[in-house]
Amino acid sequence: MTFIRSVEVQRKLILFLEPLHVALTLCSLRLECGMTQKELSRLTSFSTATISMRERKRYESFPSMSTIGYYCQAFEMSVYSFAFEIFFHADLSLSCSQGRITGDSALLAKASILI
Repeated sequence: MTFIRSVEVQRKLILFLEPLHVALTLCSLRLECGMTQKELSRLTSFSTATISMRERKRYESFPSMSTIGYYCQAFEMSVYSFAFEIFFHADLSLSCSQGRITGDSALLAKASILI
């Protein structure tokens, strides 16, 4: 998995990151894994209400690293891969806000229709 971008684009993405991108990533990964919120709740020990809250577009804070660790275990992925997914969602959002969806963003745009 490679995220090839110029340093300038990477810097823009880091500055552009919002809790919304984490929320979209959590929801997207759960759906890609074919899990309901209830199933994810059993794997993470978070309540379904907490999972639902973290997946909402209005969620306004970033989860802690330990929280991310629980999600990564449930999704059977590394923290690095999880961060990659967040940046992928941020890239799509940035591309959309600038009125362009090209290259790497096109694949994610197609996948985002399911969210």
